[in-house]
Amino acid sequence: MRTLSSQALREAVTAKATSDAAFAAELRADPQKAIESRFGKQPYAIKTIQEQPGELSLLVPNKTVALEQVVNRGVADLGSRKPTSGELGAIVAQKAWNDGAFATQLAQDARKALEAVLKAYDVAVPAGKTVRAYFESATECVVIIPAAASSQELTDEELEAVAGGEELVLAATAIVTVAVAETLCS
Repeated sequence: MRTLSSQALREAVTAKATSDAAFAAELRADPQKAIESRFGKQPYAIKTIQEQPGELSLLVPNKTVALEQVVNRGVADLGSRKPTSGELGAIVAQKAWNDGAFATQLAQDARKALEAVLKAYDVAVPAGKTVRAYFESATECVVIIPAAASSQELTDEELEAVAGGEELVLAATAIVTVAVAETLCS
């Protein structure tokens, strides 16, 4: 199997875990082994996070040139309309990459940082939600398994397309999870 970018791997693992209970159980028991058995050996330290009901998980992915270009383009195209959850995730990632004070606040008080971003769009964090932020390094792939299961599973043809180097626009896997596109294979 081919090496996937962290973005492609994250999307494929999330789709599989939310549609296949056996894989989700394997993932909880031994993430590295479960991912290797399904997607082949990957060059990342795998970190999986099982989102709990009542949580909003923010992921600031490792910044790459390709990912930054896609995020910047998506944020610029947003204009003044309210962002979707994926667009909001891109806004948070862009702000964290470019504003050290915001990244620090996001790490220390994710809810407060998110509320500041949402205020510009006249949106609020739902009451009672716990907001957690996760930062991915260049050597790891952080996969957040959403509390709400999705029934969408990637087909073998879709996985092959991902491995073949096509771009994949990632859908948000939780209310506020980074969803961006990246050129998938180097």
